Amino acid sequence: MNTIRVPAGQTANMTLSDGTNIWLNARSTLMFPSVFTGNKREIILDGEGFFDVAHDPQKPFTVYTNEFKILSLGTQFNVEAYSHEAGFTGSLFNGSIRITSIKDTSQTIVLQPNTLARLHESQLFTETITDFNHYRWREGLISFKDIPFTDLLVKFEKCYGVRIIVLNNGVKNYAPTGKFRHSDGIDYALRVLQRDFRFQFERDEEDHTIYIK
Repeated sequence: MNTIRVPAGQTANMTLSDGTNIWLNARSTLMFPSVFTGNKREIILDGEGFFDVAHDPQKPFTVYTNEFKILSLGTQFNVEAYSHEAGFTGSLFNGSIRITSIKDTSQTIVLQPNTLARLHESQLFTETITDFNHYRWREGLISFKDIPFTDLLVKFEKCYGVRIIVLNNGVKNYAPTGKFRHSDGIDYALRVLQRDFRFQFERDEEDHTIYIK
């Protein structure tokens, strides 16, 4: 198995031997064979990836995460499943995928285009995708619209590999809209956001923590 690891603040694009195109988000790891053999195509993802799967009905394509497996014959979908976090989201854009819990195979969902499955309290729930900004990470962007500031900070944590602690409860009422390039860096992003809402931030370089005050 080959392994690709994407550093914080970066994305990666690759094409597998079968023609499947994959984008990997920051701090993601993908394991895959050099060549698919037999009657199936299987890879392992830890992190977030966007998959444009080459159609081959004779060889189903399966993405394994820490808790789920996602089966596809040929389609476009996004998977967000970092092993160090409790959450999981599978989003479908074209075709059809089946998401099954590895620990409880009775828990399975088949998605239709423009819907997503999200893990909440150990159960999968489906909903319609209403905001496609999140998926612009493939363009090297952190794009957001009327998002709670604390949720945006979670995105920053994932992208830049830092821990962010909020000490200013006032920022919880802040819901910014905008976009930043991954390459801008988190300090630049926070300084821009300070123009719209008053807060301070302090970085502890030793333990990679940022405090919002």
